[in-house]
Amino acid sequence: MTFVEAFPQFSILRGFVITTVGGDTLWANNVAACRDLPGVLRAAADALWGRFSNLYDYVGRDGSQSADRDRYCDDVITSTIYGTDHQIVRIHPIPGERALILGYRLDRLIGLNRAGSQRLFAMLQDHIAGPENVVRWRWHAGDVAIRDNREAQHKAVDGYGDAARIVRRVVVSGPVSVG
Repeated sequence: MTFVEAFPQFSILRGFVITTVGGDTLWANNVAACRDLPGVLRAAADALWGRFSNLYDYVGRDGSQSADRDRYCDDVITSTIYGTDHQIVRIHPIPGERALILGYRLDRLIGLNRAGSQRLFAMLQDHIAGPENVVRWRWHAGDVAIRDNREAQHKAVDGYGDAARIVRRVVVSGPVSVG
């Protein structure tokens, strides 16, 4: 099984317990980011391959998460290590649009040394996460959001301290994007 096969294509999220402050979700549109890349960066992105892995540190191990969350990450998320190489520009199988696929599961860009990979990744990731490509969702209890993982990145915004926030996610498989 490859990394892409291991991570489903759609997420359905539902807000159950929502904080009064913080806890929003940011979604970045990878298709718009790819379409709007300046020409020289678009040519570079078209030629780049990345090595992706599930070893991303979900909790930061800085003590801000619970020991239970640390155990969950160790026992479930990284109990089997997946890794795969694929082009960072992928074609969505349904509309045929090009999407710039990066995110923090990218271990490195192939063919570059670690420092060069990190610099180019930061430049491309900053472009994806630019305000023109991002929508911010302020959750209310009962909200439902559907995200196509082939076209979007997401990030939960912290800032709610010890307040309870429960957003559940169901994942659904779909056709895999191609290079």
